[in-house]
Amino acid sequence: MFPLIKKEFGFVTRFQLPVVVVVIGFWLLSRQEFGFTFLALIGALTFLSLMAEINVNEQLEEKYHGYSFLRTLPISAMEVVGAKFAAILFLDFILVASALALFSFTGDTPRIWSLGKALILGIGSVGLISSGLFYIGIFRFGYAKFMRTAVFAILSFSVIFTMIVAKNLVSRLNMSPDEIINFIENINWVAVAAATLGFYILLLLLAVKVMDNRMRDAA
Repeated sequence: MFPLIKKEFGFVTRFQLPVVVVVIGFWLLSRQEFGFTFLALIGALTFLSLMAEINVNEQLEEKYHGYSFLRTLPISAMEVVGAKFAAILFLDFILVASALALFSFTGDTPRIWSLGKALILGIGSVGLISSGLFYIGIFRFGYAKFMRTAVFAILSFSVIFTMIVAKNLVSRLNMSPDEIINFIENINWVAVAAATLGFYILLLLLAVKVMDNRMRDAA
């Protein structure tokens, strides 16, 4: 399994981690306050980096028939899928940790820190779960077919769902903005991280089953 992990992590270190270095360098050189505008940019970059890791990697797998080659080797579906999920987890951790480290050095108030931390960890959690779901879809339908259909549907649903929640959450829950901020400040992010990791492991097991069926059907 080590060669597979080395392959997946090699892609992360060559193409994704330099993005982290560029963002940190930009912030250090500009010496601007790491406010919510820049924080939102970091959040979007985190999510897009995870999606880019999957998309570019799977394009290469399809172009060079990587899965067909792997089926000829004494490698289990758990080894193939586990290496990919481990690489995504590693990348997500690096991106989230980097953003938290930068934001912690701004000297903002505890309330701003709590909101910033919530945004960073929330996007990191959503990105991780989305990555797992993307891999399941790719393993089930193939990269090209999945990207043509399911991605548009998922992104459309995400945008519509976010707009509906943003419009109706406060009024339906009868919560003022201050009450929402207090709620965010009191979230147990250790429990959220544990729940996210647990669900990610479940997605890993489901992806292994899907990949195993794919390999068996192609045999």
